[in-house]
Amino acid sequence: MLKVAVVGVGGMGNVHIKAYRRMQDVQLVALCDVVPEKITDLCAELGARGYTDYREMLGQEEIDILDIVTPSYIHKEIAIAAMEKGINVTTEKPIALCEQDAKDVFDCAKRTGVKFMVAHVLRFWPEYQALKRMVEEKTYGELLDARLFRIGRAPKWSWDNWMMDKERSGWVPFDLHIHDLDFILYLMDGKMPDGIQVHRITNMETATMDHVMAAYTFGKTVFNTEAAWFDSTYPFTAGFLAHFEQAIVEYNGKAVTVYTRDEEGKTLEFGAQGDSTGINLPDTDAYYNELRYFADHVAQDKPIDCMKEEELTNVLNIIDNHF
Repeated sequence: MLKVAVVGVGGMGNVHIKAYRRMQDVQLVALCDVVPEKITDLCAELGARGYTDYREMLGQEEIDILDIVTPSYIHKEIAIAAMEKGINVTTEKPIALCEQDAKDVFDCAKRTGVKFMVAHVLRFWPEYQALKRMVEEKTYGELLDARLFRIGRAPKWSWDNWMMDKERSGWVPFDLHIHDLDFILYLMDGKMPDGIQVHRITNMETATMDHVMAAYTFGKTVFNTEAAWFDSTYPFTAGFLAHFEQAIVEYNGKAVTVYTRDEEGKTLEFGAQGDSTGINLPDTDAYYNELRYFADHVAQDKPIDCMKEEELTNVLNIIDNHF
């Protein structure tokens, strides 16, 4: 059995815990959150021990995997503390809030020899995986351009309002846009764009709105992106529209549809829709898929080859220098 501990039991932390509970070879041995009420009942249900200080947990528990689902600004601190104790670590994105901090985390992983993975979930999302295969296999010819977007209301409900604090969350570039930027570099084999254009509208005084539009050029291929926290009740939505030589491929957050010259629109099937996340995100098995991948690679002592250090540091380089 793999002994797993989770630090950070908010909305996304509960998504991760739900995924682990489906794994027969995983035992959730400990949960940690600064708000004890979040973990009391869950620990009793799981037979896990509860902590409010991750340092105490790391000092007392035997852990194979630490899963970090805390506010972004302390990902680096917790990851390094765990890896220094020989614990394998997966952390929610972002790995850190600047490129140098990300390099420090990767350096620690290499020095300690543990497994480390950033949970960039789009790489495990079936609909985005389908787009990746289409690009690699040139199913519909070359990719000419694409639009990727994720927009919704400002998250004013976060613990201690940390998400609305730019110093602790990095706002939209690190919370939302980073998903699509990471996936774009993944599509482009980690290469840096030839050109970058950014337009951003932000209400910094009241910390209520942040709207980013960015274009990335790779040779003749252009990606247009949009990410936003709107100061309104606009519902969260995310997806893509990819323009190939021989087809338009659209993902509207619910289904992928392919439009060719001869067909009005064919919806692709990906099996069951997947588990409900329980939060303001589409139902999907992607979170299970990414955590299952990491658990398998820890258990089998296989390298984490689903993402490269260069890809993730390049993402932070772009955000550091253009936003």
